[in-house]
Amino acid sequence: TVISKYTPRDQDKRLFFIGRDVDSIMEYVANMPRCAQPDGFTTYTCIQDPPSGSLKGLDASVDLGGGKLNARMLLANLPQAALSLRLDIADRSGTNLKHIVNGMHDHHLDALARFILSAGRPVFLSVGYHFDAQWLKYEPHSYIRAFRKIVIHLRVSKKVTNFVSVWQ
Repeated sequence: TVISKYTPRDQDKRLFFIGRDVDSIMEYVANMPRCAQPDGFTTYTCIQDPPSGSLKGLDASVDLGGGKLNARMLLANLPQAALSLRLDIADRSGTNLKHIVNGMHDHHLDALARFILSAGRPVFLSVGYHFDAQWLKYEPHSYIRAFRKIVIHLRVSKKVTNFVSVWQ
């Protein structure tokens, strides 16, 4: 059992998160009684090559085919909810993981750090979710190095204290 600062103290309590797109999340919240409101919500972003595609869906709306993503909008509309942020680092270019490790995406990590800090609430950061999915073709050693680079950069270099890393 992994214990984190965001684990419910009551062992019978579970955190209830909903996702993925803004419209589905807001429709659920509007139509459910107060007792069924989520503890958090899930949304997605990425750090990838080419860098122009990175961090979409954090501060502005984007639809990548699964509905509108906009983490900032959800933070504003769900002030009591934690954030589960899925960070895609898939190596579609064949070099993305190496670029992360070598610091070529540090400016994106800096922006991600600022975003997480500004959330002002717990953030569950799932780095490279679906790490074992065959279609993503992660090379295990490179994936581990990129995961560590991201977490250390946020936690140590940028002193981000309101997140926990999630390996999923």
